[in-house]
Amino acid sequence: MRQIICIILFSVATLNIFAQNCLDDLDILLQQDFEDNATGAYTTATWQGDWITPVCTTEYSQGRTRVSIVSDANHIQNPSKTLQMSFPANSLGPSEGGDNWEVTFKNNKKEELYVSYDIMFMPGFQFQKGGKIPSVSGGYVKSNTKADGYNGFTGGLMFKEDGKVVFYPYLVDSKNNGGDTYYWGRTYSDGQFSPSQVKFKDGHGEVAFIPGNWHNLTYRIVLNTVPSEGNGSFDGILEGFLDGKLIIQAYNMQFRKTKSLAIDRIRIYSFFGGDTPDWANPIAEWVRFDNFMLYTFKSGINVPRGNTLSPTTRTINYWRNFMQESASICGAYNSGYNNSANPLKATTITSCSSGATIKSGATLVAQANNQIVLNPGFIADAGSKFTAEIVASNCSTISKSAEENKEGIFSEPVSESATGDIKIFPNPNSGQFAIEVTSDDDAEVFVFNNLGQQISNSKFKNQAQIDLSNQPAGMYFVTVKLNDKTYNEKIIVR
Repeated sequence: MRQIICIILFSVATLNIFAQNCLDDLDILLQQDFEDNATGAYTTATWQGDWITPVCTTEYSQGRTRVSIVSDANHIQNPSKTLQMSFPANSLGPSEGGDNWEVTFKNNKKEELYVSYDIMFMPGFQFQKGGKIPSVSGGYVKSNTKADGYNGFTGGLMFKEDGKVVFYPYLVDSKNNGGDTYYWGRTYSDGQFSPSQVKFKDGHGEVAFIPGNWHNLTYRIVLNTVPSEGNGSFDGILEGFLDGKLIIQAYNMQFRKTKSLAIDRIRIYSFFGGDTPDWANPIAEWVRFDNFMLYTFKSGINVPRGNTLSPTTRTINYWRNFMQESASICGAYNSGYNNSANPLKATTITSCSSGATIKSGATLVAQANNQIVLNPGFIADAGSKFTAEIVASNCSTISKSAEENKEGIFSEPVSESATGDIKIFPNPNSGQFAIEVTSDDDAEVFVFNNLGQQISNSKFKNQAQIDLSNQPAGMYFVTVKLNDKTYNEKIIVR
């Protein structure tokens, strides 16, 4: 297995590469990751400080008792602070479960906007018939009433039965009083929502949220043009991306009949409903949110704009992949610590001058797209693993090859684990590889992509054959559990 161990460094080791930060491509309207919040109750002061002019709703007048800030430092995908909304058993609507508030930006209305956030439903979540999740809108349309082109519109989102993802927009020509329901990835025929003139690109296959997994949900909303007052064109667009992949494209849409109506708010909410008891959740549950971002792309960035559909092969980056400006390696990383499926990422990473030690049995992976500086006092003990990588940002290309300061001392890669208990071969590979263990005991293997998403899991004895040929080329993380030990390695699929 590939192993890179940093032996004690007596002087600074620096790796340099120069790349553009993805965030530089964006004009960000709103951004919230909750990292500056204290864990615990979501207080009035915190709520007001987190959002631009938040508008009070039903639950808030009673105190935001069902909302809290939580942290799960051991979660392999997202070990950070997040916003949790809880649903007591048999709750229906925001007055009984979850919460509901609006953030407005009426002085900065948008004709086109990208909406992005991370979402995780608790393990074992029972979706029932469904419920609401955050989305943007313009103006105001009361629930279950008709959008007339002047009062407002929504670019609504819902989770549905079995965790399926749907758009639930209120359009001028919606088939139903209120909104129509478009399942992400489902194939629809023209005229299926008549009298609505909405059309769809062929579906990519229905998708669903997996309870216990973090997902990124990003969607692009483009309002229809209005050549003259009262005459709205049918050229609006909704495009939905789940975990970076384009899943649904709805077009030929009419959101409005007046130019004065534009995207001017996001509703931060989640609750069960529907308005009949069979929508209610049978058990107490929760959902978590993180990394909210509303944005557009700066001029000069080569992306689809205006009333032009994206290529069907388009993928999109999201904030959990973006590099923070700086990060530090400090203190002791003890045996059992392993961040290989969720590496430390930043533009620049520096070890603390007060010292940092990677203990035997610990694994630390650091990825930067500018430089990694290991100061005197950085130590990686025998039996530990430290990987330092310079990577290009997802929005740009490398403009200069890596340069290594040779004062740093690193070992060469080896082909198997330090104990010899496990072998993975071939590595690199074309998507098919084998895992061998010397023990006759039961073993279990997990494979994660570079977003921290689990893409394979199986149990085996002696040898497992893994097939990732349907996955894109790149780096993957393999975790093998055998008896009371856990082995973590990287593989390269070409």
